[in-house]
Amino acid sequence: MTSPFELFQQRWHVRTMAHLHRFHGARFVALKHALNVHADPLSRCLEQLQALSLLQKNPGYGHPLRPEYTLTERGARIAPLCNAFESCVARLEAADAVYRKWSVPVLVQLNTRAMGFSELRQTLALTPRALSQGLDRLVRAELVLVETGYKPTAFGAEIAHRAIEVGDAWSSSEKASH
Repeated sequence: MTSPFELFQQRWHVRTMAHLHRFHGARFVALKHALNVHADPLSRCLEQLQALSLLQKNPGYGHPLRPEYTLTERGARIAPLCNAFESCVARLEAADAVYRKWSVPVLVQLNTRAMGFSELRQTLALTPRALSQGLDRLVRAELVLVETGYKPTAFGAEIAHRAIEVGDAWSSSEKASH
């Protein structure tokens, strides 16, 4: 990952990390039911998080065909902040808008200052359609206001703040692993 906010690009990464933090690990079926996700996307998510050295199959627990997943040392540094992020999103009932590909990067970018559509599009290198749909979802969820430009509401700023904390932990863990 080149950007700490790429962790938010996949719908299930942050939720999986938060769940593993809360329950100190989980088996595939328990994760699947807790997150209400189909097996294929969850399998891809777990493989990607393993490739990022954030989680591992618990070496010494259970049957090889029914592994338990636990956080790595690196994952354990990031997961509490993923849990705080997820708790914030749940409290604000904003999951549908937030857990979309570009929502978090848009909120984080707008958290610095209000921006117009073109400037935001250039800054994030998004297609007009992707940005338009993302902004529409965030406005409908009352996370972004449209005035002379786009800016986050207090709720949107709170989510952006939590995302920045996850991003900072990601960046710190990247430095520590090198």
